[in-house]
Amino acid sequence: MKVWGGWVFTREGFVEGWLNPLTKEIGLGRPTEPAKRGVIFPAFRNCHTHLGDTDARDEVPDDLSLEELVGVDGWKQKWLSNQKGSLSLESGIREAEKFGTGLIIDFREGGIEGLSLLNEIDTPIQIVGLGRPGHEGENAPSENIGLSSYVDVGEGIVEAVASKAKNENGIVALHHSEKKREELSPVLKLDPDFLVHLCEADDDDLIKIKSEGVGVVVCPRSNSRFGLRAPLERMLELEIDVGIGTDNGMFCSLNIIDELRFIAQEFSSIAPLDLIKLACFGLDKTIDKFSKIKIENKGYVIMEERGENPEMAVLDSKSEILEVIW
Repeated sequence: MKVWGGWVFTREGFVEGWLNPLTKEIGLGRPTEPAKRGVIFPAFRNCHTHLGDTDARDEVPDDLSLEELVGVDGWKQKWLSNQKGSLSLESGIREAEKFGTGLIIDFREGGIEGLSLLNEIDTPIQIVGLGRPGHEGENAPSENIGLSSYVDVGEGIVEAVASKAKNENGIVALHHSEKKREELSPVLKLDPDFLVHLCEADDDDLIKIKSEGVGVVVCPRSNSRFGLRAPLERMLELEIDVGIGTDNGMFCSLNIIDELRFIAQEFSSIAPLDLIKLACFGLDKTIDKFSKIKIENKGYVIMEERGENPEMAVLDSKSEILEVIW
């Protein structure tokens, strides 16, 4: 079996190296045996998904607002209530596998039952499921929680759920300031690990988030559907710990490469290497704090070389995946 040889993407950038697809051994320098050429990336990270609505992609209306689609009593909730089992979850997971995602952080709806559906699917992807109560008065289904916004959940309820999670050394994550600016202070009192979107956060909010060591996940393709845009340039300038996600499966493919290429076009002032780091090592500092969860790289993605610049292997729309190695 031939090894893959070429540029390897690491936390320090691209280095010349090789990968044995059978053992997943990585080496530096030129391979000493016959090799196939490609650009080698660690499996990608998708730091924010809602896998459960993936199969709604061909049904989701185009003429509804964000609130009408994903609000507490919105179109999505009605669609989910008519679904059975894990079929839609599996559709999203298989799509993510195809495009080389090694880690997914999923905000799971449906309480205990909704979270348990993840256990029914055999996949090489490491999935961190963040649960939420299935209905008012129900306890969170696990110590790791991924909530709607503070405003949606409501004062008192969100504090109780977050406090329980923190007492169990769990993860606390929330949507925040997606379509309008929301007050940050009560959210920071929850000691969240990361927040999602921040499209309408102001500069003071971002500075506070940085000072508190809170991570942020942005979902530019999903946001753009509703005319929203996260201040990603400023987040990176402040050295906030940032990850990228594809958000609702009904809005966007579970393909981080598509997300990355979109970001490269819409945020053209950000250096390509910095963008690729978001896809491969995003939310790194925050993930390191997940004390109960050991995050492991479970795979590699081999992309076509496109000219002399290795970053174009993933940023050029003409470049294709040659192999995903699990």
